[in-house]
Amino acid sequence: MKMQSCLLSLFMGIVVSSHASDFPVPLEKPSSVKFLSNVPEDFKALDVLLKENKLKEFYKKSRVFYIKNHPKSQDLESIREFFWLAYYVSFAPLFPFEDYDCRTTASFNDNIDLRLLGNVFNRFLKIARNNLDEFTTQQPLKRKELAHLFSLYAARMLHRVRGAYVGDLPEREKAARLDYKKALAERRENATTLEEKLDPFGAETGRMATNLNNKIVANDGRNMEIKNTLERMEEDFVPTLVRLFPGKKGEVIKYIRMAGYQEGEINDLVDRTVGRDSSTEFLYKGRSKKDAR
Repeated sequence: MKMQSCLLSLFMGIVVSSHASDFPVPLEKPSSVKFLSNVPEDFKALDVLLKENKLKEFYKKSRVFYIKNHPKSQDLESIREFFWLAYYVSFAPLFPFEDYDCRTTASFNDNIDLRLLGNVFNRFLKIARNNLDEFTTQQPLKRKELAHLFSLYAARMLHRVRGAYVGDLPEREKAARLDYKKALAERRENATTLEEKLDPFGAETGRMATNLNNKIVANDGRNMEIKNTLERMEEDFVPTLVRLFPGKKGEVIKYIRMAGYQEGEINDLVDRTVGRDSSTEFLYKGRSKKDAR
C-alpha cells in the first residue's frame, strides 16, 4: 500500500492529453444540407460507439467505412456516406497520450486514430478540389453548402491535430524519469534490509521501469506522428480553400481561423503552403509591405 500511495502522488498527475481545445463554432451535421440529411443506417453504430467512449472500436469501424467508400458524382448515396464519415471523424476525440503511471503498461494503439483522420482529410480535400463541380451539376446539391461543409470539417480535423501536439513533451518525460528516480531513492532510504535496497519495489522494480520507458517511447512516436500528419494536412488545407473560395479572402481566412491559427500564423501558413501568384494574390491584399513578401 505504501508503494501505491507513493507512486500515485508522483505519477498520476503527469498526464498528457491530446484533446484539442474547444472548436470555435458548432460542428454542423451533414443534415444541414437537404439531400444529405439522413444518417446512413450503418453509420449509426459510429454514433453509439462515440457515446460509449469506445474510441478504438470507433476508429476501427470508421476505417472499414473509409476503405469501402469512394464517392461518385452520379451516386448521391456514396456522397452522403462520405460526408457523414467526415463528420464523425472530425467530431471524434483523438486518443490521449500515455500517462506516466509506471504501474500500468502502455496501450500501444498504433495511432490508428491519427492515420485514419489523415487519410479521411486527404481524400476529403482531394474530392473538394476535383469533384465539387460534378457533385453540384449531377446532383441536387448546392456548391455553397458543400464548400462550407468541406471547409468546416477540414478545419475541425486540422484543429484537432494541431491542438494535440505537445511542444514540451521532452520536459515532461524528463520530469517523469526524475520522479521515478526520486521514488526509488525514497524507498532505498527507508529500506530495512539489503534486499529492499537492491530492489526497492521488490519484484515490481524491473517491470515498472520497463512500463515507464515503453510509455515514453510510445508518446515520442505519437508526438512525431502528430507533427508529420499536421505538416501534410497544412499542405492540402490552404490550396483547397483557395480553390473553393477564389478571390474571397474573408472566407479563406475564416476557415483558417477555425483551424486555430492566429494573425501572424495565418500569414506564415499562406506563405508556406501556396505562396504568392496570380491565383493567391487576393490573399495578400491588405498586408503590410513587411508581411506581403
